[in-house]
Order: sequence, then C-alpha cells, then structure tokens
Amino acid sequence: MKRGFTIVEVLVVIGVITLLATIVTTAYVMYQDRSYDAQARGLANSVRAGAERYFNRNNDYPSGTQLSNLATAHSMLGVPIANLDGPNVQLRGCAGVSSTCIPNPHDKTKVYYLTKLDSDGTAARSYSITLKSGSTACTYSLPSGESIRGSYLLAYWSSQDATWKVARSSQGRPTTSNATTCPFTAL
Repeated sequence: MKRGFTIVEVLVVIGVITLLATIVTTAYVMYQDRSYDAQARGLANSVRAGAERYFNRNNDYPSGTQLSNLATAHSMLGVPIANLDGPNVQLRGCAGVSSTCIPNPHDKTKVYYLTKLDSDGTAARSYSITLKSGSTACTYSLPSGESIRGSYLLAYWSSQDATWKVARSSQGRPTTSNATTCPFTAL
C-alpha cells in the first residue's frame, strides 16, 4: 500500500493556504490605510489648531513658504517636529502655484498646507487648486480679495475613502467648486 497525498489533496491544501494568505494580506493593507488616514487626520488637526492659535496672536496665518521649514513650522504652530516630519506622515507647506507642490493622491504620506503666496514672495491674486478623486475634480480657491495670509487650505488623501479631505481656515473666504460633491472636511 502506497503512502502519501493525492494530487487533489495537495491542490486543496494549496488553495486553502492561498485563500488565507489573501485574506490576511487584504486585512493588513486595510489596516495600513486606516493607520495612514488617522495619522494624516491627526497631523492636519494639529496644524489647523496651531494655525488658528497663530492667527489669534498675529491676525494672519503662517504662509505655506514659512511652514515648508520644519523648525519655523514648529515655532509658529507649536507642533513638535517629530509630528511634522513623522516616519509615516509629513507636513508639506506650499505657497502659490508651484510645480514642486502639487498634491498627489498616490502619496498618502503628506498633509498639504496651502496658502496664496508666490515663490518670489509676492502676493498671488488668487490661488486655486484642482484635486481629482476618480472621475470627480474639485477646485478649491483662496480669493483675491483678502490679504496674502488671510486664509489657508489643508489637504490630505484618504485611502479609506479614496478621496481628498480638504479643510479650510476659520477666517477668510476659501471656496469650493461644488459644496455637494466637493465639501470641506471638518477636522
């Protein structure tokens, strides 16, 4: 009498192991996405709170250029540098229209702080950014009628929802192209 497994038994075991590996891998990826989203939301909250405190003291918000430097961002916002430049999520200060600071949904490690100030230090007339989520394109704007640092936008990519989460300053008049399909996020 021969001992061993039949080919059918081996294939069934391989199938079960493959199924379990797929379930575990999917759960792990979802866990990672939730973790990145929570960290990005936490950093965005910290930056928002720091920017609002700064506004209360100085009657304007820090510029994106100022917050692109971690030491300056730390001193202006009161957020620890380790939080601003963490291993998984980092703050990216951006001012005006710049090719070096176009929010990318494939980079879930950034929280973007956007203000209207051109890279040469002059005030932009207005600032608009279009963020795409699938087939939906949303345009968020900082209008020309307010001061250079009169408002800001905070944006991060939510992997769980597969959409941009965009928050705005409490002061100023940031707008959205469609309040229904492109709402501002309450942090």
